[in-house]
Amino acid sequence: MREERRTLTEDEFWDAIATTVVDPAPKPAPAGVRLGRLERHLQQRSLTDLVDFQRWMDHTRRRVDTYDHWAAAEVIFGVHVSGDSFFYFCAWLIGLGRDQFDAVADDPDALADAPEVRRLRGSSADWTDDEFPGLEELAYVAPRVHEARTGIADSLDDALRAQGCLPLSDPAPSGTPWDPTEPALRRTRLPRLGTRFPVPESEDRGRLPAHMLARYRAETGENESG
Repeated sequence: MREERRTLTEDEFWDAIATTVVDPAPKPAPAGVRLGRLERHLQQRSLTDLVDFQRWMDHTRRRVDTYDHWAAAEVIFGVHVSGDSFFYFCAWLIGLGRDQFDAVADDPDALADAPEVRRLRGSSADWTDDEFPGLEELAYVAPRVHEARTGIADSLDDALRAQGCLPLSDPAPSGTPWDPTEPALRRTRLPRLGTRFPVPESEDRGRLPAHMLARYRAETGENESG
């Protein structure tokens, strides 16, 4: 039986995400619990709603797919953040909920105010799985529900392609890359976040990933010895 077309609105998308948002104090809820709530919510929606949910997910992720947000991730982690890790970090930002996400989308330095960031202590090696700023599985919930409903592997991705949409699987950041280990840039561009997560004294310049470094040099005219 063909389902009646019903477009999932942006408000409804965020209402669904809100099922995963919990007060991080005194400790964050397990990711499995949060995503289980979202899965139960999406199980009540139509197949077309699931496709629309995923389209909103990709659209929303693009708002924070910038080099400034990538730099913010590196400031928080204190190490180089790979493309995959940044992609999951963007999903984690969505999982903070609409109000916090909107603030961070407008200003990455607003992450300094997020309770989920303020509670982080020590290095990334000290964080628990539930504290870790990455939520890879968030992007898989709707596809899993869609596949369970249709009985067809990768059915949601096929539905997206039928609408002319390519499912997102990698970051494609906008803006100009910059080195967050440069103290002056850090103080200027991410002052509050940089204060909370200072550069380790042993850290050197030039830690940009190769693809970011190449683009930085191309856009700024800096040569390899600069």
